[in-house]
Amino acid sequence: MPTRLARPGWWPGRSAVVAHRGVVCTSQALATEAGVAMIRAGGNAVDAAIAAAATLAVTEPVSTGIGGDCFVIYWSAKDGKLKGLNGSGRCPSKLSWRTFARVGLKYIPDRGWKAVTVPGAVDAWWQLHRADGKLPWKALFEPAIHYAREGFPVSEIVAGHMERVEPLLQNDAARAIFLPGGKPVGYGQTFRNTDLAATFEAIAAGGAEAFYRGPIAQEILRCSDAEGGYFGPDDFKSHASTWVEPVRAHFQGLDIYELPPNGQGVAALIALNVLTHLDLGKLKDDWPALTHAAVEAVKIAYAERNAHFADPETNPAPLDNLISMTFAHRAAGTIDASKAQPRTKSLLGHEAGDTVYLCAGDGEGNLVSFINSLYMGIGSGVCAGKTGIMLQNRGAGFSLDESHPNHIAPGKRPFHTIIPGFALRNGKPHMAFGVMGGHHQAQGHVQFLVNLLVHEMGLQEALTAPRFDFRQENFVAFERDYPSEIIDALKAKGHRVVENETGPFGGAQAVRRLETGALEGASDPRKDGQAGGW
Repeated sequence: MPTRLARPGWWPGRSAVVAHRGVVCTSQALATEAGVAMIRAGGNAVDAAIAAAATLAVTEPVSTGIGGDCFVIYWSAKDGKLKGLNGSGRCPSKLSWRTFARVGLKYIPDRGWKAVTVPGAVDAWWQLHRADGKLPWKALFEPAIHYAREGFPVSEIVAGHMERVEPLLQNDAARAIFLPGGKPVGYGQTFRNTDLAATFEAIAAGGAEAFYRGPIAQEILRCSDAEGGYFGPDDFKSHASTWVEPVRAHFQGLDIYELPPNGQGVAALIALNVLTHLDLGKLKDDWPALTHAAVEAVKIAYAERNAHFADPETNPAPLDNLISMTFAHRAAGTIDASKAQPRTKSLLGHEAGDTVYLCAGDGEGNLVSFINSLYMGIGSGVCAGKTGIMLQNRGAGFSLDESHPNHIAPGKRPFHTIIPGFALRNGKPHMAFGVMGGHHQAQGHVQFLVNLLVHEMGLQEALTAPRFDFRQENFVAFERDYPSEIIDALKAKGHRVVENETGPFGGAQAVRRLETGALEGASDPRKDGQAGGW
């Protein structure tokens, strides 16, 4: 028997959830229940995803919120097509490379106003609901408003995150929310954000207009001006999400879709294309060899990501070349089966980095892959005045290198780590999937798909199996229960193991439609969440 990445079948663990009317998978149980409640009320998977995301903004507040961004790939049953939505915000109009040069900064800080960009999530939710929602908009926010005002008992993983946020909080408004009584809220204790409840009520009544052009935006701008932020008076008024065409790669019988940059999803497609040009049938039962190949393919993909991915409106990446079979064949030919190779430069050459992921499917045929984030745990650490909104720090994803496509500039979208994934089988919607976790996400997609399609694991098993995390050059970290035989074999090939980091890496959710017509959902035990169905 070959060494397996997964635990034996008899090992205690989760089973997948199977249902007909709908399945919702999130990283926090109360949010899953909120999504399922929308299905029970006659809504669809779009309604369920938005309600779950809004609830997560309350119940997993270190990772996500309406001060962050959102990306979506989904199958619209009404229109019979796959759609993509880029809900990321832009650099403030008063922020540029000069801001950092004046004070001698060589990098963009992770915290504070210099890292804040316009929040894109609410407009993305609004556009998504207008296109394919079913229930009244206002109904989607009832669970989030309830938990924000009445409070909820903090779950285990979230409590661990809250213990670590105190030094990251940047203003008194943030400290008032996360340090009531001067200390973090612990496991099982009640957490409230009554200011956020009022903000959600305004959004429920007035939609995106209330957020971007009403009192909410005015309070965020007031706070920015008072605390040395960089928002201009029109930064919120001018914001809009962008409908985009998902990008495709074929892997092991499925068409795998990711969104184009400014996210990193295409890196997953590059790695999958490279693996396609290797003998996966031969490697399938040689776990060390296939793991080595996967790490090397990820290295290639990340080198291209780092060189090219940025805002496509100002610096479009050469996607046709990057996802071509010609490039994949060339890149696969550079992999040495016996030796790890550091990858720091693009093979293509130049041409003229906390998050929540959730997914939902329904009996009508809708299937939604949805990701929402503040980034880097608590985002910027800045709470926007009396709104209860923690603002993201996506500006830290920009580069200060003037020659780089991702160079910071007013009105520009930064490079993003968050990516939703989707799969079609024979042109029909098959699976929504995602792996949250900063730079890990693209390689998390690759590992999940290799587990599912090459090793033929079950859906829950493919999510649960231990993961590696490529860092840079030849450095790779492995989760605590990664088989030691595989790690030793990789060391012998020159991979340098990051000994002091043993995970967990990422957190995944997936929903797929079975041949029986039933929906199957799986939720990663690395988080507090669950799959729920009806």
